[in-house]
Amino acid sequence: MHGCSRRAIRTLVVLGSCALDAAPAAAQLPFELGLGVGRNGSPPAELSDDGCAADISWAAEARPGLRLSRAVRLEGVLGYNWEQRRRCSDPLPPPTDGERTLRSVPEAGYPVWTGDVRLSIEPATPTGPIWFRVFGGYGRMLGKGIPYWVSGAGIVVGTNVETVIDFEWMWFDVPFEDDVQTFSGGALLSESTVLGEISRREFRIKAGFRFPL
Repeated sequence: MHGCSRRAIRTLVVLGSCALDAAPAAAQLPFELGLGVGRNGSPPAELSDDGCAADISWAAEARPGLRLSRAVRLEGVLGYNWEQRRRCSDPLPPPTDGERTLRSVPEAGYPVWTGDVRLSIEPATPTGPIWFRVFGGYGRMLGKGIPYWVSGAGIVVGTNVETVIDFEWMWFDVPFEDDVQTFSGGALLSESTVLGEISRREFRIKAGFRFPL
């Protein structure tokens, strides 16, 4: 289902490994720390509280990193995500005749903690104070058991303390439960539960900074 994203991330890992093999040993192993905030304009409704879809969500992140070479960084990202809600919608009333489906998501509800590991590739020798980077990785929504893939690109500005602006995509599957009710003459005749997953993705814009330790 997410084959294209997984292939792109695997390609990124291969390129990073090649760059690491070609890097001089003297350029390896300095630690870095990054901090930042992110904004998502279309968070999936399944992660919000029942019936209260979010207009936007925000994230605050800490990003410890290990510079494996001049061109390759290994980053760990720990994020705290919260939402801004719009009005809640009331569930549809039961029909006189026919079916009604009530959907619930066991893992719904903010805040959401996320943690992932990603590999980023940047120019080994930037020609100026501004350069581009690409990254990809894998993580989980902590406490919810929902895994996700992440990939994207960013802009880096600066020398010692660097400003980073990232544009990233996240792909994940959200489990749900459908309560299917059948009515006749206004009376409930039967009720059954259907389990499944919904594929969702989020686009986020993030800004922050990083510096060597």
